[in-house]
Amino acid sequence: MEDDEEEKLCVRLMLVGERNVGKTALVKKFSSGEFSPVPFVTPYDVYSEKRELNLPDKSKVHVQLLDTCKDVSTFASRNHKNVDCVILLYDITNIRSFIPIMRDIKEIKAATPTDTRFFLIGNKTDLEKFRKVSLTAAFRLSKEHHLKFLEISIKTGAGTERLFNWTAQIAMKIHRNRKSREENSIPTIKLAKKNKNSCKRLQRNSCS
Repeated sequence: MEDDEEEKLCVRLMLVGERNVGKTALVKKFSSGEFSPVPFVTPYDVYSEKRELNLPDKSKVHVQLLDTCKDVSTFASRNHKNVDCVILLYDITNIRSFIPIMRDIKEIKAATPTDTRFFLIGNKTDLEKFRKVSLTAAFRLSKEHHLKFLEISIKTGAGTERLFNWTAQIAMKIHRNRKSREENSIPTIKLAKKNKNSCKRLQRNSCS
């Protein structure tokens, strides 16, 4: 029964970032393991893929990775209830992709459930010589706002599987905790004990 329950469990990871940082490429990498150098344009507001992951504890989890196709400020201006983890993706060679995350991080966190976990992810480590966002700046932001931090290359695949498994493990814990809280929040009705003395007084004072 426990294995069946694990197979049905689906966690949701949401991607947030400016254009051309690699959001849609990361979704395609997640689903097929391949990198497409040709930009993929979707006519939909949300582009998502699902995949089953085998975690280190031998449990299985279905992971849905969603590209909101929105920039940082647009995401921050809306409420997002059904999300377990948010991946804040930026391009290490483009400081303009990092600044909106720095500017809007408080609003982004306010737009999601309080137990949502956030990952600050720098993409394009294969272009290290063109780096514009320093590791120091990224570490500082992640420490200040309690973000998990990692740098990856979607093109070469460096760090991507680690990211998928890392976020899935944490998202599954969040999902389980939410379910447990929901089950424990079911109200129980307690019947008040009758006070024998008050009953006797009522009988004496009652009209016959």
